Amino acid sequence: KIPYWQSTFLIGLAYAIANFAFVWNRISWEGWLGGLAVIALAVLVSALLWTIFYKFDKKVFLEKINFAALSAHMLDASSTFIAVDFFGGVEEHPIPSLVSGFFGTGATQFFLKLIVLIPAIWYINKEMKDSEARNYLLVVIAILGFAQGLRNLLSIVI
Repeated sequence: KIPYWQSTFLIGLAYAIANFAFVWNRISWEGWLGGLAVIALAVLVSALLWTIFYKFDKKVFLEKINFAALSAHMLDASSTFIAVDFFGGVEEHPIPSLVSGFFGTGATQFFLKLIVLIPAIWYINKEMKDSEARNYLLVVIAILGFAQGLRNLLSIVI
């Protein structure tokens, strides 16, 4: 009688708390500051994007699922930027590595992600008529961004 998502959420939360307890003593003050910087930057960039889309009446990008996909990848871009520029991290993908090496900063991640995501989200919303398939694809895009962003964020904090 319990909805499946609630039990799945609770199991995932229990694992997350157990993992957090396991690494608690490895977290440094620098790591906390880096993690806060990543979150603050991701929120700031996402808010800036929301303002731009709102001002220019691009409502398709303000829909919850579409904006979640963008925000997830802004978390990934923020964590990559902070890790590469301030914590000695290395970009592991060839094209972003080449671009960030050329410009000398990991901040190029934001532009690279937007160059890919904006047309992709626009196309998905324009061409896919089946709303379930469209939402599924957008959730997958969001999950990919959150997964990489959270991995990088935890790497900075620990």
